[in-house]
Amino acid sequence: MALRRTMDVERVKAELKGWNIAIEVTGFAIHLMDPGHGKAAGVRKVAEILGIDMSEIASFGDSDNDVGMLRECGESVAVANASPAAKGAAKYVSAYPHAAGVIDGLKRLGLL
Repeated sequence: MALRRTMDVERVKAELKGWNIAIEVTGFAIHLMDPGHGKAAGVRKVAEILGIDMSEIASFGDSDNDVGMLRECGESVAVANASPAAKGAAKYVSAYPHAAGVIDGLKRLGLL
């Protein structure tokens, strides 16, 4: 579940105190989820279903909620406008923002 970033983050945290809910704040939303069920867990589950290793997966991200996924995948790209945490977790940081950064990453990986 995601809430608009216009909501007061501290109020959301206070209201949900005592609940077993992970709260991640990105540049555009406040994400509420079960602890341990972020993007990395989702990619791990897909890899398990497909019978492939995480080292065979490339991920792309720009936000703090992408960090686990960027760290765990064999290849990872952060776009130029990514958060410092996402850039630190990625194996490659594109010089280009947004979609241009994804295209740059795909070219670097030989996928375009």
